[in-house]
Amino acid sequence: MKIVKSILVIFASTIILLIVNHLIISFCGRLKIIESNQLPTSVKYALVLGAGKDYPNSRYRNYSFLGRMETTYKFHIAHPTVKIILSGIADGFHYDEAEDMKKVLVEKGVDPKMLILDNTSIDTFESLKTAKRMLGDQECLIISQKQHLCRAIWLAGKTNLNALGLVAEGYPKGDPKWLQIREIGARIKARYDILFDKNN
Repeated sequence: MKIVKSILVIFASTIILLIVNHLIISFCGRLKIIESNQLPTSVKYALVLGAGKDYPNSRYRNYSFLGRMETTYKFHIAHPTVKIILSGIADGFHYDEAEDMKKVLVEKGVDPKMLILDNTSIDTFESLKTAKRMLGDQECLIISQKQHLCRAIWLAGKTNLNALGLVAEGYPKGDPKWLQIREIGARIKARYDILFDKNN
C-alpha cells in the first residue's frame, strides 16, 4: 500500500509541476506580446521562427508556416525598414525552413536584402541563441503563433535576448489537439534546455 501511495504522490507531483511550468511560460510570454502598431522605434530586427512548409508524406497544409509568412509579410509592409531574420533547420533532405520562408516572402514582394537567413538552428532554443549572438543587446520582435510565441519569449528571457512578440495567424479553426499536446512536451524540453545548457 505504501508503494502505491508513493507512486500516486510522485504522479500527482509530476502533473502539478507540468501544469505550473506550462502556466509560467504562458504568463511570461503574454506580458511581452504586442500588436504590430505598438512596435517601438528601437526595434530594427524581427525574428521569424521556422516551421516546415509542409509535412513529409502528408496531404495537410501547415498553417503554422502559412500563418507566419502572411503575418511577416503584413508586418514588413507596415515596417519596411525592419530587417527580418528567418531561422530554422536545414536537414539536407526535406527541410530547409529559412530558404522556404525566403522564397515565399520574396514571391510576395519582400526585398531579399531585408532578409537574413539562419539555417543552422535545429530548434527554437538554438534560434534564440543564434539571434542573441547576432544582435547582442539589440531588441527584436519574434513572430510565431501564440503558444509557440509564449515559449519563445520565455526562452529569450533566459538567454538574455531582449525580445517582444507578435502573434502570427494560425489554424483557421484554432490549434488542433495534437498541436496543443505537442506544445506541452515542447515546454518541458524548453525547461530542460535552460537547466542543462552547456553555455550557461
